[in-house]
Amino acid sequence: MKPFLLLLAVMLAAWSAGAQNCTTLQPLTGGSPPGVLSLGIAVAVVPSADREQQEKAPPDSVFVDVQPVLRKKAEPVYPKLAMAAGIEGKVFLRLWVDAEGKVHDVKVIKTDHEVLNQSAIDAARQFEFAPASVNGKPVSIWVTVPFKFKLADKTDGADIKGLPVGLQGAIGCIVSLLTEKDVAKCKPSITPDAYAVIGSHYVPLVDAIERRGTPKGLPDERGWELSLVHTVMDDGAQLATLLLRTVNKKTGAFRFHTVVCVRSRDGEWRIRHWHAGQ
Repeated sequence: MKPFLLLLAVMLAAWSAGAQNCTTLQPLTGGSPPGVLSLGIAVAVVPSADREQQEKAPPDSVFVDVQPVLRKKAEPVYPKLAMAAGIEGKVFLRLWVDAEGKVHDVKVIKTDHEVLNQSAIDAARQFEFAPASVNGKPVSIWVTVPFKFKLADKTDGADIKGLPVGLQGAIGCIVSLLTEKDVAKCKPSITPDAYAVIGSHYVPLVDAIERRGTPKGLPDERGWELSLVHTVMDDGAQLATLLLRTVNKKTGAFRFHTVVCVRSRDGEWRIRHWHAGQ
């Protein structure tokens, strides 16, 4: 009997020591996910990747049995700046149409004027298609869509293709002020109180001319071309607002200028205000 009691005492002591060294596993808080049996083991739940991260763009060319068909179309809003400036042109976009017929991504392939791009992109993102398919299964595909921006020949009674004859002298001075060194001949075409807005600077126009090419001066656009894009006249033909676009012939960079001219008693047009784009 004694050996049996001794053996029992040893077993109880061993069990007690093991219990002290054992960590009790706590159940998961907040409940277990459906279909998962909780065994008191901590499980790291990794969220699934976003759908856009999982889906890869289709190849540039995909052979399909059925091409995507446009179901819903949105017309682009003509940008106010482009409309005021008389800018027309085309924008060619590539649309990634996914297997649900939704526009997943948009890229600009070619554009006549960057000012038109965002309006075309915004419209394209609203398009909906019947998706392309291969062997009856819908697939993603790239499609090319052109957008055309066209103004009427006449807008608000102003000729968007040229200037009233009386303003030709003022335009000649604008070109000279941007592109020539000697601008003394243009001073009679500037009103004494004329001013300029250059970025965040408000300065007399005469000072802006002398500081040409500096932060407080008119841009130095030698090597650029100037094209008049829009003219707005008041009812009395005493005030003209010229919206001008200048283009760097080498780089293609462009800038917009707003020049306000007034007609004096002698019938001559003079520059009163100049807002130089950046």
